[in-house]
Amino acid sequence: MELSLAGKRILLLIGGEYHPFEAFTEFFTPWASQHENTELVVTKDRACFTAPDLERFDMVVTYTQGGTLTPAQEAGLVRYVREGGLFVGIHGATASWKDNAEYIAMLGGVFVSHGPVGPVAVTINDALFPVEPDTASFEIVDELYVLDRFSAADVTVFATAPWEGKSHPMAYVKAYGEGRVFYLALGHDERAFAHPQFQYLLAQGMAWTLQKAL
Repeated sequence: MELSLAGKRILLLIGGEYHPFEAFTEFFTPWASQHENTELVVTKDRACFTAPDLERFDMVVTYTQGGTLTPAQEAGLVRYVREGGLFVGIHGATASWKDNAEYIAMLGGVFVSHGPVGPVAVTINDALFPVEPDTASFEIVDELYVLDRFSAADVTVFATAPWEGKSHPMAYVKAYGEGRVFYLALGHDERAFAHPQFQYLLAQGMAWTLQKAL
């Protein structure tokens, strides 16, 4: 599935602790802007979710960790997605705003723990995406997130990784009202950003959200 961000308006929210937020911005900005006439706005201010012009964005992307949304911020973001907006949460999205129940319900999972940063064996569901046999499984140096409040029945999982005898979702998409949500659990630091399969999963998930229907 080919990703086209041509003419799309994207809001990127970054910030928190323990992760290279500026480095992600330095990766994502040229990666997204290679598409013609892409408008990218980067901010650390969660008040953007209460801005009256949030609806002018085609997609909200977050690379964040920790914190809490105010009731107005949570309501603004959730309403945006429910009414047809697109939300892309990367890595720490499930470790962000964990006390905001509506946000977590929209996202589809919440972070509870992680393994050590090291080699993670990821398998892509090649029934969903046409991948070459030698790239359907890959190894990436990353931080494997374990999720709670996650229901496989409510999402379409297209990448997994094993940890302590269980298979854990590394990438999934889900509908939320009229909107669509993509979560990518990978992306702890620059080693992940540079990995071609991280970029492939990011592109495929974003492409799915841009479809008219899942």
